[in-house]
Amino acid sequence: MGQVIAGRFELAEHIASGGSGSIWRAWDRRRAVWCAAKVLRQKDSAELLRFVREQGIQLDHTHLATPYGWAAEDEDVAIAMPLVAGGTLGEALNDHGAFTSALAAQLLLQLLDGLAHVHAAGWIHRDVKPANILLEPTGEGTPHLRLGDFGIAVREDDPRLTSLGWVNGTPGYLAPEVTELAAPAPAQDLYAAGVVGLRMLAPTLAGERELTRALQDPAGTLAQIPDVDPSLASTLLSLLARDPEQRVRAAAAAPGLLGTLARPTTATGGYLTAVGEPFAVFDVLARPQDAQVPPPPERAPQIGQATGPTAPTGLTGTLPWVMIGLGLVGLGVAVLLVLL
Repeated sequence: MGQVIAGRFELAEHIASGGSGSIWRAWDRRRAVWCAAKVLRQKDSAELLRFVREQGIQLDHTHLATPYGWAAEDEDVAIAMPLVAGGTLGEALNDHGAFTSALAAQLLLQLLDGLAHVHAAGWIHRDVKPANILLEPTGEGTPHLRLGDFGIAVREDDPRLTSLGWVNGTPGYLAPEVTELAAPAPAQDLYAAGVVGLRMLAPTLAGERELTRALQDPAGTLAQIPDVDPSLASTLLSLLARDPEQRVRAAAAAPGLLGTLARPTTATGGYLTAVGEPFAVFDVLARPQDAQVPPPPERAPQIGQATGPTAPTGLTGTLPWVMIGLGLVGLGVAVLLVLL
């Protein structure tokens, strides 16, 4: 095991690196569970504010993976999320190739369900893409996705933390109005969900150039993909429409339009890929030492075990970070006033 942050999160294995921090498989000493810990070691105040904001996005939904706790010590800050151990949708596309319409419809409905909860809570994700969609290890059963990485999520009424003229998000998944510097809106997430749906049917559209070219004529692109169900094609075309309101209507109509198509197609309650093989999701993070429950006492004292009075090793909770966040916002405003 490795570094321990604030006496709580023990970093065990590096999983990935993103724009706002690195992701680690970590042991949460307080809850005695494995988790995914995002660690920030940057001094930039805007990045710290994003971290403060992300740890506050605690949305309880079966198709979301949002933070449940955090800890800070010295230069290190960590926020913890449930450990979703089946890898990402992007990795599944690399492994399995194109999905059938039934499988794509099932996952698209789950993604839209999660986004509906995000939007109902007043948030906009802004970076919906296969790499940020996590899969639970369900074997050959019905797949279960969770949308994660809320690092650049914003509320519709939040102050923007980026410079005017700067676009947040991933090229290829940005709605047309985003490149025209429109304010963040839920319909932009729905456009990205449409791109994800297209990628599930045509995973070779992985590069920005190929994806951008395909999205210039989505109807023509879908027409070239074999065996695409008409109801799924119609839904995707509406999600990829230039009119944001058409996307909103398409997302609302999707459960009724795709419900029958999205039913499992195998005896195990699962689905086949486009080449006729079972779609399977296994635990890619399991390690032999995971069976050692509970871990050694010196790493995770039992609940109720007397440990004696100790000095706090770091800040945990919500209020201190709220105060830090407000202070940084005030500092930013002061700097802007001086510059003006």
